[in-house]
This record gives sequence, C-alpha cells and structure tokens, in this order.
Amino acid sequence: MKSLAIAAIVLAACGRHPEPEVGGRVGIHGMVLFGKTHHYLEHIPMFSPPHDAQILMRVTLRDDKGAVITDDFSTGPFTVEPTAKWSLDDLIAKRLTTFAGNVHRGGFEQNGPLLRAGVRVTIDDVIISRPLPGSEPIAAGNQEYFVVGEPGDLYLSNVIRTERGFQQLLHVDAAPGAGKRITVPSADRLRTGRELWCVTAPDFMNPCN
Repeated sequence: MKSLAIAAIVLAACGRHPEPEVGGRVGIHGMVLFGKTHHYLEHIPMFSPPHDAQILMRVTLRDDKGAVITDDFSTGPFTVEPTAKWSLDDLIAKRLTTFAGNVHRGGFEQNGPLLRAGVRVTIDDVIISRPLPGSEPIAAGNQEYFVVGEPGDLYLSNVIRTERGFQQLLHVDAAPGAGKRITVPSADRLRTGRELWCVTAPDFMNPCN
C-alpha cells in the first residue's frame, strides 16, 4: 500500500440536514462496511429520496448469538444488506440505533457472496451526516475527502457532489487527522492507497472506470 503524500487543507466538518422527520425516508439502506481496529459503515446513496444522504458511522457488529464480531474488513469491498426497511431520518437523529443485516463480500446488489447472515449492527457514533446532492462550492481541479479511523487503520471517503459523481473509499497509510475534512489537488478521484470501493452516480451501483 502506498503512503498518502498530498498537500491538504483542513476544513469544517460537513453540511447540515434539515430537521430529520420522524419516520422519514424509509427504505432498504445498503451500507459499505470497512475497518479493522474499529468497524465503520457508509451509506450507499442516491441523489433522490429516500437515499439522498451521505452518512458515515462507527458501529459494533454482533453475530446471531450476540458475540462481538472482530473480523478484519479493511481488505474490502464488503457491504451490509439490511434485512428490513427502516427510516434514514431516524438513524440521522439517533432515534434508530440498531438494525439487522447480512454481510457480503463485494456489493450485495451485484450478488456478492454472503459471508455472515443475521448480523446485529449497533450504531456507536454518527461521524458524518450531510444531505445530497452536495452543493458546497469547490475549486475546479480539487477533491475533498473525510478522514476516518485512527493511525494504523485510516480511510478516506470522498465528499460526494453532483459534479463529483462517485463514491470512493480508500485505505491509506497516513492522512492529516481522523475526523477532518481535507481538500486535495486532484482533477479525478485519488489513486493512492488501496481502493476498497468506488461506484458512480446517479444510482451508485456501477463501478468506477
């Protein structure tokens, strides 16, 4: 894995949602699963309801007997397919703190093989929550990324925009600091570290070229 060697500017955390509606945006909300030291999920979005949100969260996974799962998901891609519909607004507002799902190697919508069935997901922290389509201004030739994880287990997740129509997750050796939002000089998506996931808008199902 190559080290991340880029100039970066630390920015503010993220945009804000309108007040989440109780029980709003119900659907099957698929997630990208990653992490080794801790486990994380990122919502697989769209630019239209009920999936129009970029959400990153730290989670605890338990098997059907209640034992904590400590598998290494840093070598993805892995995804979680929820076993029932639930409200994305309730998750954003932390009214929903747990759900059940099946873990797949690769994308479950692309029939990736099932690894674990009936996993119980507990949401420990919603790290990033921002509405889509993202409309914050950005200079041409730049990209923005959220830094997630901790030293030794760091990830970059791109700030999704209509004119940056992809969702990318990278496992990197180093980055300016977990919990930060950074700007990098790149006209296209970053080609550094190990790319765990990359899909393109508008449906975020097709792999990046």
